[in-house]
Parts: sequence; structure tokens; C-alpha cells
Amino acid sequence: MIVFLAIAFWSVVSLKIMFSLVDKDQVYKYYQIISAKYYDNIETDKVSDTDSGILNSQSLYDVKSYKLNFSFDIPQKKIIGSVNMNSESLSDTLKLIYIDLAGNMTVNSVKLNGDEIPHKRIDDYIAADIKGKLKLNETFDIQIVYEGIPENKGFDSFSIKNLMMSRQFIL
Repeated sequence: MIVFLAIAFWSVVSLKIMFSLVDKDQVYKYYQIISAKYYDNIETDKVSDTDSGILNSQSLYDVKSYKLNFSFDIPQKKIIGSVNMNSESLSDTLKLIYIDLAGNMTVNSVKLNGDEIPHKRIDDYIAADIKGKLKLNETFDIQIVYEGIPENKGFDSFSIKNLMMSRQFIL
């Protein structure tokens, strides 16, 4: 029992000393810089939903609200829409904003605060290039205009169906 208490005591003391010597803000800043370097060096256009680089980038901004506008072209089974995302930058190293949008949707434009910005498609993501345009705690709006024929992938997907409507008349 005494050995256990001694180990626990020295573990707590060691952690206290270690945390007092480490500047947490500096560690977080290095983490952000390393994450940003990762995005600069992406070699492939294939990613997964759990890609740590994308998840790290998405943690560098806080989405405050989304506004969705869309319409349908029923004969062509097409959706035409836009999404406006109001967010706040949590870092001054934010370079790319990753936004989920099905890969079969065509992106017509991506705007940051009303100005067109470069973007690229990576599977089911849009990578909006905002290098150097945002500061820490700055509020910003991203607008994406898109269109396409949605794929029906079962539950939690979108489809346009032809329904035969029958009317019964009661006399």
C-alpha cells in the first residue's frame, strides 16, 4: 500500500512539474502548424470520412449556422442549390475548409464573404482554399452553389420518384 501511495504521489508531482514547464498555447499552435502542413502535402484525391487531416482542419473553425436553398428540376431529376455556412475561425493557420457534398454534385462556385475563391473536389468533400484570408476569431461566410442528380443510397439519401396519383370522385 505504501509503495502504491508513493508511486501515485510522485506521478502527480511529475505531471505537475511537466505541465508547469509546457506552454499549452505554444503546443496548440505547433499542432495547428503541423496540421496545416499536412494539407499542403496531400498527394491523393482519395480520402475517408475519418481522415485525420480533414477532421483536424474542420476543428479549426466553428460553424454557427447553415442556410440551405434548393429547387428541383423534376423532369431531369436534378437538384439545384446553395448552402451558406456562417462560421468563426478558431485559428490563424486555417488554409482549407472542407465541406461535405456528394461527389456527383457539380460545384458552380465557392465564395468567401462574397468573393470567389479557388476550390477543389476530393471525393465527397469540397476543399475551399482560404490561405491567409482569415484571422483568429474572425467570423466568415462560405457560399457554395451546386447542382446535380442525387444518388439514391438508401436510408439518409435523397431521391425523386414518379408517383401515379389517382383521384376518386364521389358523387
